[in-house]
Amino acid sequence: MGEKNLHVANTFFNIGLAHQCKGEFALAARAYDRAIDIREKLLGRSDGGIASVMNSKANACKSTGRSGHGEAMKYYLMSLMIRKSEAEQKPEETAIVLSNMGILCREVKDHDMAIECFEDALHHIKYNKGGQDHPCVGMALNGLGNVYLEKRDFTKARMYYEASLEAKKKTVGIRHKAAARTLINLGRLRRLDGEFSGALNAFTIALETWISAVAFEDIGTANLLVDIGKVHWFSKDYAKATYCFFETSKLLTLLDIAPSHKLWGEYMKYMAKCKHKLQKHGLQPIRCDSLDRFIPYRVASEALPMV
Repeated sequence: MGEKNLHVANTFFNIGLAHQCKGEFALAARAYDRAIDIREKLLGRSDGGIASVMNSKANACKSTGRSGHGEAMKYYLMSLMIRKSEAEQKPEETAIVLSNMGILCREVKDHDMAIECFEDALHHIKYNKGGQDHPCVGMALNGLGNVYLEKRDFTKARMYYEASLEAKKKTVGIRHKAAARTLINLGRLRRLDGEFSGALNAFTIALETWISAVAFEDIGTANLLVDIGKVHWFSKDYAKATYCFFETSKLLTLLDIAPSHKLWGEYMKYMAKCKHKLQKHGLQPIRCDSLDRFIPYRVASEALPMV
């Protein structure tokens, strides 16, 4: 009977993961609660499996936004306590929880605590003693880069992003979506620092990686199109920027993204700015060759929007 009930707990856990992947975070949290209740009755609160479910529930709560941050931290801390009390220590699992806590602390602007969590995660996997071969290394280093970027310490942010990228090359490879995320962060740093050519290079590699690892028809691709458009905008190449934002709107429409989504807001804001600049200088949008090769639904004769 116990084994059967454990199977039920695992089923609820998988249901939670499925809801989480679809963005149904409240339903995911409910499924995780069922899994936690069953495992606790069978194996007690010190079971490592419960720690994993608690970490996943915390991730779901965090994803609901500010209203779920308190609940998320509560479950991260419970998961962490179980991991640290396990007879057979699993430093990698502990590091993952600490990294997730670091992400949450950064989101609530507790930068000092975020740094402490990420550094503690690296300590657990002995990063400074040759333990660079776990995927959590790249995650923690990327997290530190994000914190220092928000603190406007571009030198440290760059150092951690570059270290994260090197770590991810060793563990998952440069063509993995995890590597693409760090490339995106590095591109945003370069754009903020006025390195437009370097930013465009990072975003282009990230776009190619994202399409290969995930899909073109994905919200992550739309985010990257906006990022590339912003680089062209800030480098005053308004014609190419307009083209990027035009392609963003097509993809958002294709994905049936709700008008309330923040990317539609970004599109409308920058498209209006671009049209104003093009009209002022008597220009029209032009195609961006480096972008065109990634767009599978491109029709060669399709006309660009006139302004």
